[in-house]
Amino acid sequence: LFEGVYRNADIYFNGTHLGRHTNGYSSFHYDISELIRRDTLNSIAVRTDCSKMPSDPWYSGAGIFRPVRLIATHSLHIPPGGNYVSSTLDNTGEALLNVSMEIRNDGRKARRFDLHYDIVDPDGGLVAKGKATHVVGPETLDTIVQPFRIGNPLLWSPESPRLYVVNCYLMDGNRQIDHLQTIHGIRSARFDPNLGFTLNG
Repeated sequence: LFEGVYRNADIYFNGTHLGRHTNGYSSFHYDISELIRRDTLNSIAVRTDCSKMPSDPWYSGAGIFRPVRLIATHSLHIPPGGNYVSSTLDNTGEALLNVSMEIRNDGRKARRFDLHYDIVDPDGGLVAKGKATHVVGPETLDTIVQPFRIGNPLLWSPESPRLYVVNCYLMDGNRQIDHLQTIHGIRSARFDPNLGFTLNG
């Protein structure tokens, strides 16, 4: 997983061209499972091209400027970028959180698993938790959406950037095989042609 490479990055693994990522500020990743060699050292090569300068109205530098991570997963796992948390406020002031989670099964057999959730408020208190059992087919990517209700939520704003922590644990029986943590700010936003933009109004 490359968090930032500036720019026009060509990525090679053991001599195989994995792809090109042109944007210098967004993260990207490649699956190298089928290319890993166990009989010798493996090599990763990165080539960037900033020859068409200036590419920005400011000095952006060049090359790898953010962290690079090698992620090893179970055949059943949460893929990178495979989650999304959204929230809405109803007319009672309660928040409805929808936690969307992608689960990938790279194995050749269907897998049964549990997803455990907990949601922690900005003060560190546990405000919601849940558990659900699912089955995903072989060599399949599924998306699972789990709703939660939060009473009297602490709202995010620039003046008071309160953030909730959403934890999702992928479980095989009593064994945790993956975990993902997402930070989310609950707020409402409205655009009106007469009043303009309103936050938490």
